[in-house]
Amino acid sequence: MTSWPRRQTVRHLVERRTGWILVVAAALVSACGGPAAPQRTDGGVPQQAAPQRTKVLNVGVTGSVPALSIAGGSSPVGGWVAMTEMHTDGLITADINAHRPVGRLAERVPSLDDGSISLLPDGRMKVVFNLRNGITWQDGVPFTADDLVFSYQIGGPGGLPTSANDAAEFMSSVEAPDPRTFVIYYREPYNLGAALGPLMFWPLPQHLLGDAYERFAASKNLDDLLKDPYWTTGYVNTGAFRLTSFDPGAGIDFQAYDGYYLGRPKIDIIHVRIFNDDATLLANILAGAVDLTPELALRQATGVPLQNQWKSSGEGTVFVADNAIR
Repeated sequence: MTSWPRRQTVRHLVERRTGWILVVAAALVSACGGPAAPQRTDGGVPQQAAPQRTKVLNVGVTGSVPALSIAGGSSPVGGWVAMTEMHTDGLITADINAHRPVGRLAERVPSLDDGSISLLPDGRMKVVFNLRNGITWQDGVPFTADDLVFSYQIGGPGGLPTSANDAAEFMSSVEAPDPRTFVIYYREPYNLGAALGPLMFWPLPQHLLGDAYERFAASKNLDDLLKDPYWTTGYVNTGAFRLTSFDPGAGIDFQAYDGYYLGRPKIDIIHVRIFNDDATLLANILAGAVDLTPELALRQATGVPLQNQWKSSGEGTVFVADNAIR
């Protein structure tokens, strides 16, 4: 988990074309601090430190969150989608310090140089992902390449219609030669074929959704998939924080997953509060009730006045950066 500065909230405003990003910061370093040192008596004998307080982060988004994963869509409006990697890891993510892909569920990013990306004589492109060892779903069940094969079945062209999983439409087939190797065949060379974050290809647990998918495969009735509680109150995935409560109109709570393969997060609990409009969200930021707002939770009409107010008060910082063409 990334360390946050003191009283820090971060959010982005994104113009849809050649726009700019407005990043709002307001802070709480204690959420990611290390363990307290033991206290010492006058005689030099260490005593047990007082129990650490629970480290809580309050996040504000706007709109509603009707469902999670590919059942919930991928529109960035409102800010919820920007929080995806809080609860769900993909094969690849972005480096924290540079704009380049790095491995997440995968040990490393496939490349032509090491042969993990290859162009086949029939015009297809083959991409091989080697998975990290020791990954589990948030219920403790081991994560394997078979889960990714299942993810293609349920989230690919023959599965649940979704606005996410952009890469799946270019795939011709997938396979798992062993539990830690996942192979994708694309119909033709695809420039993003190795950059599979969760929104490009969403991992889904076969042990939780297998029965619902079998019912759907037999009936072709989407309700057999969408009525499963997995997409709301029963959500489990591969990220650092696991779902503990789900209210689509009020908020969603997450707790640090002790078995996370990259180490337990330093924040204990994340409350995602859902607001009807950005003016109400702004009021809660100014009141200190919200610590972080992701991109597109606030619009320019509320973000710019916040920037001006914080310039004079020093209570927070607004960072503005150019955004790419979309």
